[in-house]
Amino acid sequence: MFEKDWTKMFYKKLQDNNLKIAIVGLGYVGLPLALAFAKKYEVYGFDVDKNKIGMLNKAQSYIVDVSSEDLIKFLHKSFYPSADDNILDKADAIFITVPTPVHVDGSPNMDYVISASQTVAKHLKSGKLVVLESTVYPGATREVVIPILETSGLKAGTNFGVVFSPERVTPGNKEYSVEKMPKVVGGMDNESTELAYILYSSVLEAPVIKVSNCKTAEAVKVLENTFRFINISLVNELAMVFENMGIDIWEVIKGASSKPIGFMPHYPGPGIGGHCIPVDPLFLLYKIRRYDLDSNFIEMARKINTIMPLHMVNLVEYGLRKFGKELRDSNVLVAGVAYKPEVNDSRESPAFDIIEELEYSGAKVQFYDPYIDRIYIKGKEFQGLKSIGIKELMHYDAIVLATNHKALVTQLKELLPKLEKSVVVVDGRNSLDTREIRKKHTYLCIGKPRGEI
Repeated sequence: MFEKDWTKMFYKKLQDNNLKIAIVGLGYVGLPLALAFAKKYEVYGFDVDKNKIGMLNKAQSYIVDVSSEDLIKFLHKSFYPSADDNILDKADAIFITVPTPVHVDGSPNMDYVISASQTVAKHLKSGKLVVLESTVYPGATREVVIPILETSGLKAGTNFGVVFSPERVTPGNKEYSVEKMPKVVGGMDNESTELAYILYSSVLEAPVIKVSNCKTAEAVKVLENTFRFINISLVNELAMVFENMGIDIWEVIKGASSKPIGFMPHYPGPGIGGHCIPVDPLFLLYKIRRYDLDSNFIEMARKINTIMPLHMVNLVEYGLRKFGKELRDSNVLVAGVAYKPEVNDSRESPAFDIIEELEYSGAKVQFYDPYIDRIYIKGKEFQGLKSIGIKELMHYDAIVLATNHKALVTQLKELLPKLEKSVVVVDGRNSLDTREIRKKHTYLCIGKPRGEI
């Protein structure tokens, strides 16, 4: 099965259960992956953030999907976190799980991947397998990562193997944890792919799917999220159109979903946030343009999603007219700033753009999120409310639901009907449409007929 010397060495350690693993980057991807491997292997976790390492060594988790109880099971038994990159010397398989954001112009920011690859190269020895999980554009593993690793003096494919396996972490989703999410692996050669397949299969409950090479595996990830990006953009555009046509898009989607084949429901919202969906299509677009080609779909979808936060603000302004108020000097509460429910992650959250646009229009803005106490928008700090009650809500002229955390929605459904005054309620998630709220307040929702104000 394995002919090269390095692959024989690696496979023997796998068979003898003597393999040691290192994870470079202990964020929302790396930490759950480290604990999944720690169930069977000795795992060394490296991160440059000393605060994170300090918390981990005290069994304090900073990731929603990893509890402190989970950490205690493996900490200093089979999982060893450190800010010293020399621990990479001990590992046979090294996984790179660092962030891959984009620059302001939408081009990929590969700084973290480059830095992590340089760190790994310092500790690379014959017989090791390097797996990149960070999302990149198709071709990046061969064009960026492998040349850096080869500065070690070793030759990829001859002395060590390289694989790309896209992370598919869905924060807050307990049904599909790391162990239960199907995994795709594509190596620089067949032997690298096979070793990664065996290694992942030894700890995952879900199937591991082999593809022909790194570039194909890289394309798998960007296709997945470009598909979602474009389809969410479609329903966002139709939501705005249907509002003016007097049609409820939520009812339309429900009706269309009754067709058992050929339709996959996607839902409108105040914009697309998070670490993947709004970013990954830009990686693909970057690579497409390097071939002197373009993608009208991605460009159009990007434009539509860029205007959704502004549309939310327009709904606030529209509702305030009922009270003869202008947006300027109105008090507005943005409820929820995480990019999705039940997480404390605000990366690329559309709530940021909503707050920025409200402030630009002269509104006085505050936010409340049960998971997040402060945010920074272009360097400016916003301190969130510690709690909300009748007294707090009485201060506002408009309340904007940007993120539908379950507890937050429950609170608002309970509190809003009890307010002694009427306010504008702008619902970006179709979560507050109750008879009691409509009766008491001016209720507006993305994708629902506005009615007469």
